[in-house]
Amino acid sequence: MEGDGLECNHYAHPIDILPIVDLNTKSVVRIDGLDRLPAPKIPTDSVNYHRNLLHTNSYLETQWRPRMKDLSIVQKDGPTFKVSDNNLVEWQG
Repeated sequence: MEGDGLECNHYAHPIDILPIVDLNTKSVVRIDGLDRLPAPKIPTDSVNYHRNLLHTNSYLETQWRPRMKDLSIVQKDGPTFKVSDNNLVEWQG
């Protein structure tokens, strides 16, 4: 099943543009990078992001990077923020 591309996202191509989105109105405000000359090109090669197919990529990484060491951040006196039921974060409140 992995080799036939069923698990691949055929629309997942890196492209050199940046959509600016208003998350409150859920709308695209603008797309930066479309006015560049020459215009960014959409790659035609498929990219396999599935762990077992990563080695088959022709122009991106062919293996996962090594696992990073754990990062532990501790506030010894407890947090200085609180999160309400509606996901509102209040700092030092």
